[in-house]
Amino acid sequence: MDRPGSGRLDRGEHHAVGQPAAGGFVPREGEVVGDDLASPAEEDDLDPGDVPRTECLADVVRRAVPYWESAIVPDLRAAAAKGGGVLVAAHGNSIRALRKHLEDIADDAITGLEIPTGIPYRMLLDDDLRVDSADYLGDPEAAAAAAAAVAQQGDLLA
Repeated sequence: MDRPGSGRLDRGEHHAVGQPAAGGFVPREGEVVGDDLASPAEEDDLDPGDVPRTECLADVVRRAVPYWESAIVPDLRAAAAKGGGVLVAAHGNSIRALRKHLEDIADDAITGLEIPTGIPYRMLLDDDLRVDSADYLGDPEAAAAAAAAVAQQGDLLA
């Protein structure tokens, strides 16, 4: 099914896969990002040297928000009408982009948000899709420790 946006978010049913952020909300000087990023199906026809190796968070937001609006919101509204909800499983940067959008997190603050691996984050939204409440499921200390572990992974790559 065709969906707005480009790249890997168009490939699945809310199972988005994004590339790691280069280290901030906007690209570092000299990085090739944005519309030049190829999807996996397109990569077969490209010279590997033409495919960027990074993607900034701003690019992920530009892909994730249209997918949220065109695919997830209709499913969410349909599920809510029946008393249910929607599970969004995605790469940490795709989740970070959706949280930035839904929680209205500023550009300078979003890079400090670490998404712990494998710990569900529940958002309860009102009828206008504004966040009523949000929290990690399970032990809050375990979620904080897992987020700190994710932050340390970035330190190892630097």
